[in-house]
Order: sequence, then C-alpha cells, then structure tokens
Amino acid sequence: MKFITILALILATVQLSAQIQIDSTDILTDIGTSWITLSYNDSLNVTLGDSGGPHTWDFTSLASQLNDTSFYNIIDPLTAPLHDSFPDANLVKMRTDHNSDSSYEYIEITDIYYRLLGIQQNIFGITSTVKLDSSTMYFPFAYGFSSSLYAFDTIINSPDTFITAELNRDMSIDAYGTVIIPQGSFPCLRIRSHTSIHISGYIVIVVPFPIDTTISEYSYNWLTESQPDLITISSPLNETNPNFTVAGKVEMFHDYSTGTDEVGINLDSLAVKIIHENNNYYLDFKDITSFSLKIYDLTGRVITNRGFSGTGRIQLNIENPGIYFVKIRNSDYNFITKINILR
Repeated sequence: MKFITILALILATVQLSAQIQIDSTDILTDIGTSWITLSYNDSLNVTLGDSGGPHTWDFTSLASQLNDTSFYNIIDPLTAPLHDSFPDANLVKMRTDHNSDSSYEYIEITDIYYRLLGIQQNIFGITSTVKLDSSTMYFPFAYGFSSSLYAFDTIINSPDTFITAELNRDMSIDAYGTVIIPQGSFPCLRIRSHTSIHISGYIVIVVPFPIDTTISEYSYNWLTESQPDLITISSPLNETNPNFTVAGKVEMFHDYSTGTDEVGINLDSLAVKIIHENNNYYLDFKDITSFSLKIYDLTGRVITNRGFSGTGRIQLNIENPGIYFVKIRNSDYNFITKINILR
C-alpha cells in the first residue's frame, strides 16, 4: 500500500512539473518586435483533444494548408492612431493582413495584471473601435485560470452608418501540455474561449437598413512563455459544440524577430525610402550600417534575403505579380511594409 501511495505521489509530481505559468515577464512587449502568422479562413478538419493534461498536440500537418499571411508588430503607444483615446495603454499590437485590413489592440500591462482596453479595426476601408469595460486578467496565467470580458460600445457612428456592439467572452485555461508546430515543440497552456457579440444599428442604402444580429464562436489558443501565440483554432460562426472537429479559422505562428532596442523605421526619412516608379520598386538608402532585407510572399516564403550598407539604390526584383511584404532590419530598426506588384 505504501508503494502505491508513493507511486501516486511521483506521478502527480510529474504531471504538475509539466505545467507552465505565464507571468508578465513572459509577454512580448519590446517595441519593434514583429512576427508572421499563416492562416486558413475556411473549413479545416482539426483535433482539439481533451481538457486537463498533460497532453501533446501535434499540428505540424496543418501548416501546409495555411495560405494567408498576417504580420504583427508591437508599436510605440505614443504613435498609435488612438493613443489619446487609450492613454493608459503601454502595449499596442498592430496586425496587417494580406488584404490590407489592419487592427490595433490597446493593452495595459503591469506585474500584476493584463488588461485589454480596446480594439480598432480597419476592414474593407471601414474603421470601427470598441472600448472594453471589463477585461482584467491577473498574473500568473496557469491551468485552472478563468476570466470574463464585457464591452458595449458604439463601434461605427457616421452619417450613413450607426452600429453598436455588445460583447461577452468567457475564458478559461482548460488544458496544458506540449504543442508541436513546424517551428518546434513548446510547453504550453490552452485557453478556451466562447465569445458572443450582439450587433445592432442601421446602414443607409437609399433608405435606412436595420441591423440586429448575434454571432458567436468558440476559440482555442495555445500559449507559451516569451513567444507569440503559437496557434489559434476558431469554430465556424454560431457553432454550438465546443468540441468541434471542423474549424472556421486556423492561425499559426510562422516566424519572428525580437530586439530590446528595436524601433520602427520612418520610410519617409532621408535614411531609407521605398520608391515606386513605372511599376518597379526600389530601395533607396543613405549612410546605412549593415541592414538585412527580406521579401516574403503571401505564403510566408522568403523570396529575397540579402544584406546592404552604405548609400545607394537597389531594385526589388520580383518576377511574379502579387502582394509581397518587405522587411528591413538591423540592430536598431525593424520595419515591415507591403508592396503590390502588377504586370
């Protein structure tokens, strides 16, 4: 009997040691930090697994099916578009999608808590903003943690459009273990979320057209220490089964770069400029010390990787038409911008 008791204690200790905790120091906050994700925004078969742990989730086979690219940057809060609306934000994440849609998350982070203050989105040329009333999550994040988020705000208010949104989200860290993606194997926590958004208002199309609808989704997010979110799997809209087997969207971490001294480049400065002439793109630079240049296509594949320094002009030679992302970086700067090649 004593042997069985000791064995049970050993097994319990092994399981507990497999869990991680995420503190404020594990959150990426350095201005200039950037990373790339790949995603698929349609039906995709997935295996979520059970709650609890420890578990091993192997998502490497999903990577080849992800065909959309997004870029994330941590930017200076003082230069963010809505700094005056969110003066307490000391962390701002900017996301740019392959179709030029963008979003900003305004966050206040301390040693004690992580608070999402608001979100600004630019979709199809329409800008909307929502301020969150209750969104504080206290460190450390660990298995068994739970929280909720609520917001009610006017997200669009223009002469021909008036839309309000009421958002409720329940979150819990329901599982832990190891997640495997092409970038490696990581100890992780899994966050399970259920979000419901009630949208109401009107859009004027000759006459006012009323809007009154509710959408919801389940989402699972795998987190680890000192890295971007590893993978997010969301259900189709209005899914009622939390253990869904067909996802509505999958987004996976692909590549990243970090540096404590990184700041954004101003491409309108005299140091670095991207010039568009006769459907060709050129990079002009002056008195530059050891920069690297990478160009990515929409799948995240690197098609150009070279260094340069000094003063001069180089042509960004790209054979096939399409949208590409240009990344310029050295020890002091880190910048990503989008170009569109037409033929």
